[in-house]
Amino acid sequence: MNIDNAFIVIVSGGSEITSLAVAEAAESSHIKYAVIATRKNSLFTRHRGCVYFKDISSHLECWSRLSDVFIEEIDKIRLRFSAELVIFPTEDGSLRLLNELSEEVLKRAKFSRARALKMGGVDKAEVIEQLEILKLSNRDLDARIINSPSEAIDVFKTFGNDAIFKPALKPLNMDLSGLGGQGVKVVTQNSSNEDNKSVARRLEQAWSLSERWIAQPRLKAGPRMERSVCLANGRHTRACQVTEELKYPNMGGTALWVKTEKLKNLIPQATAITRALDCVGICEVSFLPDEHDQYRLVELNPRPWLQIGLVEFAGFDILSSSIAALLNRGESHQEVQVDIKDWLHLERLFISILSGGVSASAALSLGKKILSCNTTIAGYSSSFPKMKSRILERNFRKLLNY
Repeated sequence: MNIDNAFIVIVSGGSEITSLAVAEAAESSHIKYAVIATRKNSLFTRHRGCVYFKDISSHLECWSRLSDVFIEEIDKIRLRFSAELVIFPTEDGSLRLLNELSEEVLKRAKFSRARALKMGGVDKAEVIEQLEILKLSNRDLDARIINSPSEAIDVFKTFGNDAIFKPALKPLNMDLSGLGGQGVKVVTQNSSNEDNKSVARRLEQAWSLSERWIAQPRLKAGPRMERSVCLANGRHTRACQVTEELKYPNMGGTALWVKTEKLKNLIPQATAITRALDCVGICEVSFLPDEHDQYRLVELNPRPWLQIGLVEFAGFDILSSSIAALLNRGESHQEVQVDIKDWLHLERLFISILSGGVSASAALSLGKKILSCNTTIAGYSSSFPKMKSRILERNFRKLLNY
């Protein structure tokens, strides 16, 4: 693939696990990169591999200033490095920022997005609306858009008492504490004994997170249920599949153990969805099985996601492939072959063990995985100098603040 003169900008936020994986993939492919941080005390502060760094976290609460500063920084990078820019957001807040400013950003750089959608795929309601128009989704089977908490009653009638509610468009600052904390990203029954009125009250309390919400039926959840297709979309589509072996919390939580797989059964379905939405660049499409074991769309992420390091570790150069696609270079059309590898998120694993979410036997098995050469540990497998100690220091400070 010809990606000479390419230069990437990583918009780094959240835990920065995703940002680290993107930066490592860039360095291994000899691609220069800058980092614009949307969080304080970024891991990339004074990191030698980063040729340009700027912290814009102080502007997150003022949209006009944030948008001005972001465009100013992109212009500075363009002038300084005279290269074709590709921007990779690393969480939904920064993906939203790019799409809100897409008219100005696209004059200066490329970024992954669903070109058929105004908000590029970051707005889940837009995704559902477009897929329904194209007859790739059915509101009575897959998902429904709701515009007020009062509509939850009709949702329960259609999807059952254990329906799941998600914000359609997450806030720029990515503060989802209104959903209850502990990594929970949805509103749903806390137990089979919780009644609909209680769920509706919690939905109403969290409603300010988004103007519209997505309601979905509860699909089969648990170990090895959720599968994702990881794609690089351009003139050709390259893709592989992974499975979430464990996540915490089990429903609406975050993956803590993910594994690549040789199966490719969901790639045609994911490819049809991304082509229908005119996706370009990097994308993850996630699925869960229904009661008939038919896999249904759960989520679409047109950006690097938490476990992107696993994909690169397994042999799929998804970052380089996505850059080539975005720059309309001669990207590879060879079929992707991945090795079977594991990815573990230690912090979430420990939280799950302490809360009883992982049994002692499962914890022992995962302990052996940690020591395996076929396992990459989120953040801690980084080859960057002093990065492990920086992550440990950050986590220690979090513990002190509890």
